[in-house]
Amino acid sequence: MPAWKGAEIWRDINTRAIVAANSNISVPYLLIRYEQFAVNTHAELKRICSFLDISFDDSLLRFWEVPIHSLGGNASAYLPYLKENETLNVPKKWHEGVRHHTGKKFGEHVDKRWISGLNAQEMSEIFKISGIADTAALLGYD
Repeated sequence: MPAWKGAEIWRDINTRAIVAANSNISVPYLLIRYEQFAVNTHAELKRICSFLDISFDDSLLRFWEVPIHSLGGNASAYLPYLKENETLNVPKKWHEGVRHHTGKKFGEHVDKRWISGLNAQEMSEIFKISGIADTAALLGYD
């Protein structure tokens, strides 16, 4: 998929979420930005728990220690935390894509490969997409 198409999908999904959050239905929502969650994981999890009116527990920061299920979710999120000789029933290519996270502590870092992996032409195409800057600004991105 070309980068511009991925950016259009991002814009459309987030625009729909913003519209839904600001509709007359008045369903409570909490904006969670990936970068904040990645860098300030502990504080963001506490904020999320407070919003959900549930108790925060430090075990939330060690999610990989809890058995997983295959209903929804992202099994590959657990790959960096496997012990030697442990495996998950996921495609081999998922294991290969995890090398970037190996040895990094959960949280406290932001994966910016999506930016560094784009060339100047792709960036130019993305910035020309109608509404992308507006959507980004509404979500707190400069």
